[in-house]
Amino acid sequence: LLDHVIDLDITRKEGAARKINFFRYLKKHNLFLIALDNSGEWYRYHHMFQEFLTTLAPKMLDEATIHTFYKNASEWLSNRDWVEEALELAIRLPDKTLAVAIFNSHKDAILNKEQFNRLNQLVRMFPEHVLVNTPSLLLARALLFEIQKDYVQLEHYLDRANSLLQKEE
Repeated sequence: LLDHVIDLDITRKEGAARKINFFRYLKKHNLFLIALDNSGEWYRYHHMFQEFLTTLAPKMLDEATIHTFYKNASEWLSNRDWVEEALELAIRLPDKTLAVAIFNSHKDAILNKEQFNRLNQLVRMFPEHVLVNTPSLLLARALLFEIQKDYVQLEHYLDRANSLLQKEE
């Protein structure tokens, strides 16, 4: 489900003590966790345990619960600037609105740092049907074609974005 151990509900009153104790137990007994830093703040599940959870979740949880998990986790990750990880989860949702919102909230910072390869990777994460119907993704792709001096593709993506924006008016 997630490469990183993130307990999104740990601060909620209901079940918080149980969740904290479970995590402490895993950590204390060195079970299924691999530290990602020296301070002991970030962990990931052992790859075999992660695979087990990924296989088990659809059998034990209904689709709505899994989607809620993806939504909450992607928002949590996005708020901490883990953009790729946030998008990976948000794109799994049937409605891609959150994924587009995450992209839009981080794209300016990425552009300001001139991280064009990263921008390209983010745009490529989206399914084609989302890309061709989302002006901000089309404009990002157009910018990438401008950088590559591929003016035919640039014009194509700008025309498509312009068409969508005119429909919105």
